[in-house]
Amino acid sequence: MDFNSYQITIDSCYSYSIVKCRRDFVGEMTRCSIQVKGFNGTNNVKWKGTWIFKLEDDNGVAYTVFLFVC
Repeated sequence: MDFNSYQITIDSCYSYSIVKCRRDFVGEMTRCSIQVKGFNGTNNVKWKGTWIFKLEDDNGVAYTVFLFVC
């Protein structure tokens, strides 16, 4: 992983997802008021929008993924 990378966790049974870096959102964000319960207790989510991130598989092929998240 390079200096601007970070690990993410994908939960296929999620209702909401939390993104670590706001700069990874694209387009307009809207206000929301959601509480997410997880491993470290409860988090208050204040914004939602479309998250973009890039993945690279073991063969070096890059993929761009868009998710609508909070």
